[in-house]
Amino acid sequence: MNKLIDYLVKKLLKYQFMNHLISRYSINLKRQGLFIEDAELVFIRKKFISFILGVIVLIISLLFLKGLVILYGLACSIGCVFYQDMKLKEWNKTLVLEIHKDMPVMIMSVKLLITAGMPMIKAIDVSTRKGILSDCVGRINQRVINGAGLVKSYIYLSNQVQMTSMTRFCRIVAQDEKHGSKETVVLLDKLLDDLWKQRKSVYLKKGEEASTKLLLPMMMALVSILIAMMVPALSQLFTVI
Repeated sequence: MNKLIDYLVKKLLKYQFMNHLISRYSINLKRQGLFIEDAELVFIRKKFISFILGVIVLIISLLFLKGLVILYGLACSIGCVFYQDMKLKEWNKTLVLEIHKDMPVMIMSVKLLITAGMPMIKAIDVSTRKGILSDCVGRINQRVINGAGLVKSYIYLSNQVQMTSMTRFCRIVAQDEKHGSKETVVLLDKLLDDLWKQRKSVYLKKGEEASTKLLLPMMMALVSILIAMMVPALSQLFTVI
């Protein structure tokens, strides 16, 4: 069954409309390509299975269900079709937040090690032993240690991650290879300042979102209190009348 699905997906990928479909998720799938081999193929395969499942749920709901239950069946079928889209979007959001969170710490460590006299590649290797950056930056850096071209490897990383801060970091690494570490420390300092500001703005935004989410329960509690106060008063009023 899996081989049949893979065969159908590979056939579908040859059509132009599939290229248009994939282009909608190009940035997300590029990022996922750092962690999953053939990320595009895997995504389309999962989406294809979800689509088949959605059609089956839709047919069952139309044939065997009645009344309002059909609406639940329709909602479930639509959910099946778009489940992989939501899952990829959520994964991408988590990845970006993790990189924004860990990157300032990594760059601070790299800067200190370079200042102490350690080569850039070794400093990056030491600074990417934990977290999400070890799975993307650390993996690419390990390729360089094993003999891959530094500039090509970090251009590939920049193209896959598609984040301004990561692109700047990759350029600094490539520039360090050409001109040495004297200017690198200054560039890392500038990038670090921008990243700390960005991280601060992210946490402020999260705080605003948290306060907004608390607003609804507070409004519901206020309405409940008003109802609890008004019901006895209204019942007494109707009793008197």
